[in-house]
Amino acid sequence: MFLPDSTNTITAPIAAPTAISIPDLAESAIYVDFHVGIPPFNKLDKNVSEEVDTQKNAKTRAGNYHKKLLGECQLYETIKKFAANSRNRIHYKYSKPWGDSGLRVTTADIYINEYEPRMSAAAQEFLPMVQEFLDEYDNIVSAAAFQLGDLFDRTEYPSRDRVASKFYFRYAPCPINDSNDFRLKMGRDAVNLIKSHYRTHYEQCILDMQRDNWEQLHKVLTHMSDRLSVTGEDKTTFRDSLMRNALSACDLLKSFNLTKDPALEAARLKLEETLYGVTADALRDDLLLRSEVKSKVDSILKDMDW
Repeated sequence: MFLPDSTNTITAPIAAPTAISIPDLAESAIYVDFHVGIPPFNKLDKNVSEEVDTQKNAKTRAGNYHKKLLGECQLYETIKKFAANSRNRIHYKYSKPWGDSGLRVTTADIYINEYEPRMSAAAQEFLPMVQEFLDEYDNIVSAAAFQLGDLFDRTEYPSRDRVASKFYFRYAPCPINDSNDFRLKMGRDAVNLIKSHYRTHYEQCILDMQRDNWEQLHKVLTHMSDRLSVTGEDKTTFRDSLMRNALSACDLLKSFNLTKDPALEAARLKLEETLYGVTADALRDDLLLRSEVKSKVDSILKDMDW
């Protein structure tokens, strides 16, 4: 697989960044910002940490003891897991990293049809869980007192209103501005220099996005090849999500191919054609079909020199 870096001479299969201009990118892509807040309810207990060091004859602080203030609170753990899933299964799935800035971008089409509807539904599901937690907060603290025993300290628990202020679920789009968006009162040479550096940054970010596209396709193909393998009478098991995830990746790669890379699109189409009309159950029941699909997947990997 060809993975570009700043020193490569760009050749197939990844197209040169000039295949999409910065103004085109500004029109087709947007930043997406996502933040979810959950009060930590973990606290360093210095006294216990010192007690452990003393018991173990440590001459210096050898470790720290962090206690879970809520003990084993299932509702709180459910909220944390939901927040993590929202980040991993929506925000990360339907966006791409933008360089090493920590920002992520998506296309307008994906934002409208996938990202926003899913995030909106997640927000509507998140809020009732938080409300239930707040309604039960006093009982949860009482249960924690029983679970923690001598580790319990009521002064470490904030008020219900304070806790409520720490929960939030926010997401928002922001247009990508191009290098002409300089409203600085500088001399012409300074502005041109900044524009040049800004363009270089954008082109490298676009290449990084293409790198991520190729790696995503490679991951899907290798996972399918592994899961569809058959050794003698032994068949590797797989979940229905194997097919769903592969088809979803095909749709996303079509939208995220901002440079219109023909090689990436060709590989994506081959995979899409391979999966057309095929179900997970059929792959489990029909060894011949399973072998044919695996052979086509392996062929795509071989053709792309992976």
